[in-house]
Amino acid sequence: MNKQALPSKYEIQTPQDLAHIIRVVKKSLEEGVLIESSYWPKGRVRLHLPSFKDIPANGPWPDYIEYYFEELSTGHCFQLVCEIYHGHGGRWEICNCEP
Repeated sequence: MNKQALPSKYEIQTPQDLAHIIRVVKKSLEEGVLIESSYWPKGRVRLHLPSFKDIPANGPWPDYIEYYFEELSTGHCFQLVCEIYHGHGGRWEICNCEP
């Protein structure tokens, strides 16, 4: 199976952008490239979101999504965040997930 390379950064400006990155992340999870991380930034209220596997690629989506993932081969931590309700967009990027 040919594993897709994950982008280190991806700007989300449209619903199509969000649908695309959700599909990429879901495929990477299925292939075992990524795992959903239990990381959450210190000092912030932890959101109660469904498991990422339950987020539909084509919507409807929660008003706000924020998920963290670990790339097993590199140890990189990625953040997927998008503010859907107000249409502010979002991003997928490598982040610092230190405890």
